[in-house]
Amino acid sequence: MRRKEKALLFAATLAILAVAAFGEAPGAPGRRPKVALALEGGGALGVAHIGVLKVLESMGVPVDMVAGTSMGALVGGLYAAGYDARDIETMVEGMDWGDLFLEDTGIGRRTIRSDIRDAKSFAELEFDSRGFKSMGGLVSGRNILALFDRATLGVPDYVNFDDLPRRYRAVATDLETGRETDFSSGNLADAMRASMSFPGIFSPYPMVGRYYVDGGVVNNLPVDVAKAMGADLVIAIHIVGGSPYDKDKVERSPIDAAMRSLNQLTQANTESHLAMADLVITVDLSGYWITDFGKSAEILAKGEAAAEAQATEIAAFLAKVGGPDRNLVRRPSETPFAAVEVEGPIAERDRAEAFALFSGVVGRRDWADFLAAAARELDATRKYEAIRLGSEERPVGRTLVVRLEKKPAPGNSLRLGLVYSGYLTDAISNKLVVTPGLSLRDFPAEGSELHIDVPLFDTPGVQADFIQSLTNALDLRTSLSVMSGNENYYDTDAANYQFQTSEASSGVFLETGGLAHELLSVGWRFDWTHADDVSDIYASPSVKRASLFIASSEYRRLDHPVLPTSGLYVSAAYDLSLPSFGSERYFQTLLAKIGAYQSLGRGIAVGLKGIAGTDFSEGANDDIAAPLHYKPALSDRVLFPAPLAIDETVGAYVLGGGGDLMLLLGKPAGLVGIPVYAVLTCAAGSTVQDAGLPRDVGMKVHGNLTGGIGARLSDAFGLLLRLGVSRDSGGGVKPFLAVDIGAIPL
Repeated sequence: MRRKEKALLFAATLAILAVAAFGEAPGAPGRRPKVALALEGGGALGVAHIGVLKVLESMGVPVDMVAGTSMGALVGGLYAAGYDARDIETMVEGMDWGDLFLEDTGIGRRTIRSDIRDAKSFAELEFDSRGFKSMGGLVSGRNILALFDRATLGVPDYVNFDDLPRRYRAVATDLETGRETDFSSGNLADAMRASMSFPGIFSPYPMVGRYYVDGGVVNNLPVDVAKAMGADLVIAIHIVGGSPYDKDKVERSPIDAAMRSLNQLTQANTESHLAMADLVITVDLSGYWITDFGKSAEILAKGEAAAEAQATEIAAFLAKVGGPDRNLVRRPSETPFAAVEVEGPIAERDRAEAFALFSGVVGRRDWADFLAAAARELDATRKYEAIRLGSEERPVGRTLVVRLEKKPAPGNSLRLGLVYSGYLTDAISNKLVVTPGLSLRDFPAEGSELHIDVPLFDTPGVQADFIQSLTNALDLRTSLSVMSGNENYYDTDAANYQFQTSEASSGVFLETGGLAHELLSVGWRFDWTHADDVSDIYASPSVKRASLFIASSEYRRLDHPVLPTSGLYVSAAYDLSLPSFGSERYFQTLLAKIGAYQSLGRGIAVGLKGIAGTDFSEGANDDIAAPLHYKPALSDRVLFPAPLAIDETVGAYVLGGGGDLMLLLGKPAGLVGIPVYAVLTCAAGSTVQDAGLPRDVGMKVHGNLTGGIGARLSDAFGLLLRLGVSRDSGGGVKPFLAVDIGAIPL
């Protein structure tokens, strides 16, 4: 036995002897008094409850029932289900708080087309005829609910909370009436989630036709609930946290003001309940905030230290109970799953996909990690609003029930996207495009979509796409765009040449945009182009009118569009100019890209990328040579962020590739976690130029090596800041700084 535990036990023994000499424990003669815990809410501060529980267990304090609010309901629910303090501590140590709070909150069923569109817009606000809509909070909480589901699989889907290993109540607030609701039966994970819907942070939680928010609004320390359950003695764990009032912070931060107001509201209903408790264990967490999940280990240790500092009071309380009780409550043993069933209003193909992922759980004794991985993979399809896991006894034996809820159909929305790219070397280049957009669904016909984007600043214009669904997987898309802008090209003689372009396009396409990962498109497009003459630096024919047959395909299954760490991306596009349908000349081009990414664990990921293309010509004056505006190009900001000469960028044949290594430097855990990576990239490219250029003919080979920092704020907004060294095709070496912000293209 450790020295600390011996000291606690000695203190408890003295207190018991004192009570035996001078008083009696409450309760009926011969019956041990019933002891309840009242656990306060407090976000990350509530992790301190676990530390207090460790001390109570080590001293042998029996706990028969638990009433909790918010984070107290979470810890209390697990404790009531039979987890001991060290079980819960291990669970918290293994939590990735950033992943729990960072979640895809996009609206609508996920398809590759919606993924592509969402990867361009970092903000989206849905609306209908009655006004704008929102989730009611920054976080839906579905990742947390999935964690609760897995942690409570040993509990039946519907249970009377009095039948749990420890009796349990979860306190929530009815959003409609503003009244307190004490959940005493139902789904344990649902009750825990409803109790912790912190206003403005988590979306209100729907249950049986009503919405619930955090119980702390009405009863943050439910001592009275514990008494109503029939407890003879109540231990209240009281959390005190936050920073001193700072007028400057309140004036500058509306979030700080809101947090402080809510804290005052909860503390007001806490004070009145403290006097009702038989023992109050106070944990002073001054300087810590409810969002400090990244400091969970420190907060837990503070709770343990606070309880140890009150060992004498705990021992006196223990004496009233009648002495230590070493027969701690244990979780009922869980048998392996004998079967898997998938339920929900979904297609048979989706049902089979889910069954294939989860069926491997049958017969496993250690299934927690397996279920977490299967749920993550299914969630990556982005098809489902909720993926719920439950356990039921059925004729075949213990059955894992996977309940799936499809995402609702998307509605009308306003969107906003941003792309900035720039570099600094012996020349400077900046390109900024801000794109507000509007999406209308079922307009003007059912099953249709109208998307209008208006790029501003360096590429002003308008792009409109009308999509009409023909079948579940086949769409008809018509497009119209008018754009203007410029590209910066370089050569050995000119440091900076701006290639001005104005273009109008219209087209019609058949596409498989309704699929999850694959997009096939075949169609026709007509371009009207006005561009500067660049014959002085590149011998290439020009055209003002081009009628094009276009065929393209794309496959994307990535964990994130910005700084991906796992998955695959492949695209290919073939353009054929048709003089018989209005083109000024014949040409054809083919361009393909690939990106493969693999996580190696421990925050390390590697990626390989490649790009290749051709216009099938042999000379600039060849009858089939593509105009400069259409030639394949090594236009990949991740691989080639340094300035390239025009004949290093485009050619009759282009080939480039490279790899990157990413190391997760840190992810501040909490309600907003932003992963920050160290990024190392090396790349090389080559072009084979058309004969007849006013420069040396032959292969142009160049390369670069960069290192820097990358951060992902969302699937459509990242930051990539890199320092590098480039070697041009002539052998010259120069350093450069590259910056990319916003939707960093794949």
